[in-house]
Amino acid sequence: MKFVFASLISGRNVNFANADEEIPTVGDHGRSTGKLPHGGRFLKTHEPYWREYGRSIYLLRDPRDVAISYRRYLEGFQVKFDSMDEFLDQFQRGRVGGYGSWLDHVNGWFNAKSQGTPILPLFYEELVADPQRHVTEAASFVGIEVTDSTVADAIEGNSVDRMRKKESDSASYFANSGWSNSSVSFIGKADSGGWKEQLSASSLERLKPACERYAELLAEN
Repeated sequence: MKFVFASLISGRNVNFANADEEIPTVGDHGRSTGKLPHGGRFLKTHEPYWREYGRSIYLLRDPRDVAISYRRYLEGFQVKFDSMDEFLDQFQRGRVGGYGSWLDHVNGWFNAKSQGTPILPLFYEELVADPQRHVTEAASFVGIEVTDSTVADAIEGNSVDRMRKKESDSASYFANSGWSNSSVSFIGKADSGGWKEQLSASSLERLKPACERYAELLAEN
């Protein structure tokens, strides 16, 4: 999503080296300028909700797929766990990455939404199923004027295959960022339901509270 919106904002096909120029990460945004039509800044964050945040698009995903993706991401930085169950124990307690547990994170953002904060929840599975519709809706939500053509171009320019090509062309970027495990790709499968082939019964039991909450949110959406 970051690359899609960076493309929509800039009108160019961005890569790993310049995407942060359009959408910097919170904490690295001090010198960034307003890129949105009304002068606002479009920022990326993995942090829990803070009241200082303005209008927000909140992307969330099935916690089972999040767990698999997150562990693989950490392995790119040589952070390893003896087993998936060990990882999930830490993941569920909010001891991985410094952002709290998945459950607390999601509840914090949705509690803010229920109190009137302008937050647009965007479910990963729905985004994958109909990217044109959901990207258009999210762009409108933050005031970016788009057409069917510009949205389609941004999506196509940042498809899974295109993103893998961008990754392969960005070896120096990843080396400088600390990504040191060449056996792990930064770009994953970008699908949903991969957990069905990778998580054991004991792993699924650990994720049960988060999964139940996710089912509730999908039903309410």
